[in-house]
Amino acid sequence: GSEKLKWHQALGKTLANSSAEVLQPLFDALGKWLRSLELSLVDSSTDECLRMIGQQIPGLERLILDFCFQLTDRGMEEIISLKTLRTLHLANCAKLTDKGLGYLKKLPQLRELILTDNTQLTDEALYQVAQVPTLTKVDISNCTGFTEKGVRKLAQLPDLTSLSLAECPQFPDRCLEAVATMKKLEILDLSGCTGISRR
Repeated sequence: GSEKLKWHQALGKTLANSSAEVLQPLFDALGKWLRSLELSLVDSSTDECLRMIGQQIPGLERLILDFCFQLTDRGMEEIISLKTLRTLHLANCAKLTDKGLGYLKKLPQLRELILTDNTQLTDEALYQVAQVPTLTKVDISNCTGFTEKGVRKLAQLPDLTSLSLAECPQFPDRCLEAVATMKKLEILDLSGCTGISRR
């Protein structure tokens, strides 16, 4: 109705430069029906926002946190209460660590994970991702801290159908051996993987 529209319009105006306190009444109003939420570039209090989301929007299915430069592992811990979450975008979250991704295995319905441009992450992060068996799509484009060993771990995901390794020049030909074992893979992006030969 008109009240729902009013809150959605207010949300769009305040998210870009908002604090957790400003968002509190919006989450109070939207929590009952909100299924998708984008908080990209919400920088100042991401962890506190995630605490409120976990408490007030338990039915959330899609959460976009791209370019949230202040998101930390503490915020990731708050996400585990979102048991219906299916899509999570974490592109370019510079304070996110390998440990923070360990919380993902507590999300029983997670299907899509975007980790683009997180150059600080290492293979340990992919070891954590490999423990989320429900994942069908993983994007680690331009994550230059990963190696062939990490990609091999992703081969453990039983239902992986989409994988992006774009702009990862560190991956050698041997990386393709691991990819070849992903029997359900339908979509593969290797653009910019200059470490793979053209023989």
